[in-house]
Amino acid sequence: SIVQTGSLDRPFSSLAVGAGGGAGAGDGQVLRIAGARYMQPYFEEVRLKVGKYAGSRLADLLGVIVGSERMSAEFYADEFASDRVLLERVLRGGKEIDLEPVGRDHIAQEGDRIRFRIHLHERVVVDGLEPIILHDDAEYLAVSKPAGVEITCNPQTGSVRHALMGMLQDMGYGEIYPAHRIDKPVSGIVCLGKNLKALSRLMRCVKRHAIEKTYIARVLAPSGPMPGGLLIDVPLKVVQEVEGRSPTARVAGTDGKVARTVLERELRRFDDGTALVEVSIQTGRLHQIRCHLQHAGYPIANDGEYGGQGELGREVYVDNDSGDLRSMLGAHHCEGCRSCKYFQFVLDGSERPPRLDPPIWLHSWKYKFPSLGLDFESPLPAWAQSSAQVESSGG
Repeated sequence: SIVQTGSLDRPFSSLAVGAGGGAGAGDGQVLRIAGARYMQPYFEEVRLKVGKYAGSRLADLLGVIVGSERMSAEFYADEFASDRVLLERVLRGGKEIDLEPVGRDHIAQEGDRIRFRIHLHERVVVDGLEPIILHDDAEYLAVSKPAGVEITCNPQTGSVRHALMGMLQDMGYGEIYPAHRIDKPVSGIVCLGKNLKALSRLMRCVKRHAIEKTYIARVLAPSGPMPGGLLIDVPLKVVQEVEGRSPTARVAGTDGKVARTVLERELRRFDDGTALVEVSIQTGRLHQIRCHLQHAGYPIANDGEYGGQGELGREVYVDNDSGDLRSMLGAHHCEGCRSCKYFQFVLDGSERPPRLDPPIWLHSWKYKFPSLGLDFESPLPAWAQSSAQVESSGG
């Protein structure tokens, strides 16, 4: 689906949260239908650093980078004709930027930075999901990220205002910098610096492993007691098994990177055959906890990618009786936007509705930076407190 998935590469990026879209992005219409939050489509100005694409004709380059499945060639023909594709020129030692309209036949040069527009449809999120502020001082910010939300703004996947960074800006936070990442389907602590020096201190701790990170997970459990203090010291490698899908971690031999996870203890047992466990990590590889728990025989119960029983997210783009969603999309329709056309087919019933990406039962619970005197703890999610099955909605 062009709606809920996108390219993994990020050859272009937002200038700033809401840049280009302006009021259309930050102050536009929002609909809440059946527990889902929709935002009106808007134009987002993005920047492309030419890099490896040097030597390409600009019109051809935009067709490849943006993709014909997103915006039509006719759309960009009009953008060029209207002088809305711009070349950045840095002036006066990098302190000022001059913007110059550029034509479709311009040959992209190494070092060029091109600004252009896309018509952006924000990913749908569960209504009511917001970050929880855990710590806020002059240097550092720590928040608990909802499951199902990306950290950084990525216009290619439709996550700008509905990314964690976009949500925080809407809450009044300006220049903030995440020091690490957690996966989109995972909830819990994200630590940010409020300036580059603070960010550097956090990242130095992360790089030197001078940080204590504790997670909780709900796993498929054996009938007997689970081991405590189990070290899972198994190298991992990143693979991309299906073109266009996110990369995954796999157990590796000598070609893998060192990865160490400790299954610390069982916290409680549920009556559905699952158990809540405490996990700490000594390294930070992609999907490390998920892959290691599967390898040890205790997969996260609802993580279908790594041995659990996967769940389907709820269907979205299902209109209400008043037709509000159809009206909003129609009012902000862009000729040449493939997503606009796709959503129209969904609402007409000729395409199946897309689904939200389901969360998994993994939560970043505690982060401690001993050298900085910082110690954070995130509230437990609902699935960690109840034996009832939790709906695939981020909680």
